[in-house]
Amino acid sequence: DIVDIHIGPAPKPALFRVHKHLICSRVPYFSAMFETGFLETTTQSVEMPEDDPAVFGLFIERLYSENITPSKIQKDPDPSPKDMVLSPESTQEVWTRLQLYAFAEKIVLPELMNYCMSVFITICKTHRILPGPPMIGMVYLGTPPGSRLRKITAEMMHWRLVTLVPDAESIPPHFGRLLAENEELRADFLGCMLLSNGKKIVDPCQTPDKCIYHVHEAGFDTKLCKY
Repeated sequence: DIVDIHIGPAPKPALFRVHKHLICSRVPYFSAMFETGFLETTTQSVEMPEDDPAVFGLFIERLYSENITPSKIQKDPDPSPKDMVLSPESTQEVWTRLQLYAFAEKIVLPELMNYCMSVFITICKTHRILPGPPMIGMVYLGTPPGSRLRKITAEMMHWRLVTLVPDAESIPPHFGRLLAENEELRADFLGCMLLSNGKKIVDPCQTPDKCIYHVHEAGFDTKLCKY
């Protein structure tokens, strides 16, 4: 059996035709839609206008192949000598992976969340980049309170401001505006400041244990994490 999943806003959402058994057996979110008496059980179709077809396409690639084709920036073994500089194309690639994390969080798929998180950390570490205010703002718009993606971006922002501009008399204006406009980010940023009081601040991307930003069941042995 095939189910129809319409992704993106009307009037022309993208249509993905997906094997029902595959998506329902691997993703409880869709199993609840198509197998438990909701309207979608009858129509075998669902509309998801708030989601991005490019991001959903990556999800489908992962669903069918258990892999995602590495982006250009992931395959580049020779990062730019200019720290924290990305081309528009590479910025879009990173952002699409962060959107995939947010989508995985929405459909409650920790395995995909952990994969995306590790890809993000590796890219940032390899290419010596940090998310700027626009990307941080979008992360907070697309994820719920308590999200691990919020946690790492807030910590990156804190590390960047404290480490890279330690002698500044005030927070740079573009970061200041972001904090002023986003109450939840402001609370997380202040939390980072309180936790780091008197301690050496470490770049989150240099952590030897990515699992502190992963989602695992209680008691899970992180040595078994494949990411």
